[in-house]
Amino acid sequence: MIKKGFGCDTAAVVKILAHRDAMQRALIQQEYRSMYSEDLTKRLSKELSGKLETAILLWMHDPVGPDATAVWLALQVSDVRGATKVICSRTPSQSSVFI
Repeated sequence: MIKKGFGCDTAAVVKILAHRDAMQRALIQQEYRSMYSEDLTKRLSKELSGKLETAILLWMHDPVGPDATAVWLALQVSDVRGATKVICSRTPSQSSVFI
């Protein structure tokens, strides 16, 4: 459990989320909301920072969320090569989300 004002055990957060698939992470978010009446991603955003925050929050998206975010970020800095790499490494059905 993440307690306000005490920081958070980042190792525990990573250990829990890294070994779950997208469906399981969605269920964790749903259960957290029902138990604490608070959005888990918003809470994690308050508790974490830097690259760890970015990585954890990308994990919390639905499966296409991280890809869409990566493409958007790449295009913000005119990194067409990076955006192309993400899009071309997906199957046609996975890439249709970018259209």
